Amino acid sequence: MNHFAWEVASLDELKKAKGLLEARGIPILWSGQHGPGNNKGIYFTDPEGNVVELYCDLDQIGWDGRSRPSEQWNRREGLDDL
Repeated sequence: MNHFAWEVASLDELKKAKGLLEARGIPILWSGQHGPGNNKGIYFTDPEGNVVELYCDLDQIGWDGRSRPSEQWNRREGLDDL
């Protein structure tokens, strides 16, 4: 298993979670925006060493079964500029 992923309701909630983790001294392994789903997320480890992802705003696959075209993938590092 690579990691657990949990969806939060909004970018505001994701930023609050990141701030709470940082305030408690939990290192953020990665934050930013993925493609092709364009979801925003953060990665960190739980006390047992498992990688956990919190994310929001994941694109949904349409009835045609296609994801967003690769030229529209908006991969970015860091949450502060989102």
